[in-house]
Amino acid sequence: MKTDQAITLIYSIPIKWDAASWLENPRSKERVQPGRESISAERFHLGANARISRYPFAAVMSP
Repeated sequence: MKTDQAITLIYSIPIKWDAASWLENPRSKERVQPGRESISAERFHLGANARISRYPFAAVMSP
């Protein structure tokens, strides 16, 4: 019997991190900090790390 499978897709491009901002949600942003993961997630009983994103996409902006 076949079951549905979830995947995680990561797409990355190089940007200048010294002035970058992470757009946490449609109305707020915060400065990117080196060595820190930026995520907006809730605890969930499934998945590789038991977290699920509140929004399906994330955005980072850099001048």
